[in-house]
Amino acid sequence: VEALSAPSPRDNWLLRRPHGFAGRGRRRVRPDEGLGDARTWIDASLRYSGALVVEPWVERVADFGLHGHVAATGIVVLGEPTCQQMTEDGAWIETRRVRHGELGREEAYSLLMAAKSSADALARAGYFGAFGIDAFRWRDEHGKLQWNPRCEINARYSMGGGIGCLLYTSTSP
Repeated sequence: VEALSAPSPRDNWLLRRPHGFAGRGRRRVRPDEGLGDARTWIDASLRYSGALVVEPWVERVADFGLHGHVAATGIVVLGEPTCQQMTEDGAWIETRRVRHGELGREEAYSLLMAAKSSADALARAGYFGAFGIDAFRWRDEHGKLQWNPRCEINARYSMGGGIGCLLYTSTSP
């Protein structure tokens, strides 16, 4: 609850339970709610998972993802970037491929580099299988567009994995 008393660009916080997906297990909270209506949700979340992620609430303009596969040998195959349609409060609705011009050149490059570094870290940790990263464009408190190339790493199949047209290679006959 102490974290909610710190300044936030939009005077709101996003609380997320670990291992949530598709926008579930999250709540937008105003600082004055920390000891009010949100307290029951916070207490239940801490009992259930033992932790909460606390982030400043930002005005997201667009959500993106990039999915891939890490082979047991460490070889990484990446798909095409995807765009995620979300509700206003951040719950997933659908995923589609990114259309031409939706990602700037620098955004696309940083998304690719974030996916590659995530895949390398997963491989070093001994993970192999499907994974995806989430990214988003957001507007800061001054109205300027910002870019977060990796807000989450999902070491699993995720909602848009099949949409990004992953191409798996195999060495077996």
